[in-house]
Amino acid sequence: MDLMKTFKIRYPINGEEIDIYAQLMDMKHRMYTIEREPVDPRPLLIERQDDGTWKVKSKDNWSMTNSEITKLGETLEREYPHHPPR
Repeated sequence: MDLMKTFKIRYPINGEEIDIYAQLMDMKHRMYTIEREPVDPRPLLIERQDDGTWKVKSKDNWSMTNSEITKLGETLEREYPHHPPR
């Protein structure tokens, strides 16, 4: 996997399906930065925990629940290898 590869997917955030831009920041800790637009002033930073759940590491959680964050993390893990760099 290439670090710093940004990819775009459609994903429902707070009930609205939008384009999100994701970037793998740390392969060992499985940490992603997610933006709703390029250069988002409030990006979401999530990290995979040892128990398989995902946790928000940024100040803003975009009003998402813990289960929504975990589902997003699982989706990113699944989608990441299938998208060319942007």
